[in-house]
Amino acid sequence: MTSTSDATQRSEQGVVPGTQLLAALSSMESALSVPPAGAFDNLLLVSPNSPRQVEAELRDRGVDVSNVGLIPISGSEHGYEGPLWTTDTISPSDLTGLSMAFTRSLQHLTRGHGWVLFENLNVLLLYADEQQVYRLVDHLIQKTRARDVSAAYAVVEGAIGERTFARLRNRFDTVRGV
Repeated sequence: MTSTSDATQRSEQGVVPGTQLLAALSSMESALSVPPAGAFDNLLLVSPNSPRQVEAELRDRGVDVSNVGLIPISGSEHGYEGPLWTTDTISPSDLTGLSMAFTRSLQHLTRGHGWVLFENLNVLLLYADEQQVYRLVDHLIQKTRARDVSAAYAVVEGAIGERTFARLRNRFDTVRGV
């Protein structure tokens, strides 16, 4: 049973602000399908895809891209001039740089309403030490909870080992897709 105070704290998406979700997706499923529609009104997206590709995918979903901030994760720079607010491209092995960009970008999300979508944690696990990735995830979760911002972190199901998935799953409030 939901108490009145719990109901009051729920956002229009039906998710308590600050909820942290781990989403196990098929290789063909888009992480953009994970957050509720209202999340795109104030979203920070961390993605290995190019800004142009992200912009096109968001437009295909009818999203106002001016409400989305992007932290691109890639081994190469993307020369992007468009309506998405973006940080400099962060190398997937640069967890310190990612943490700094994330912390700065998180300030643009509305407390209790904004959302974070980390499109593919698998990328970090390919390029960085597994233990350091766990520490980074713990840090990102702590930062988003402190701001009452909900977040969804996607992994490609089957592309990471069961042990790794189990260690990740224990960090989140809820898990979808397993």
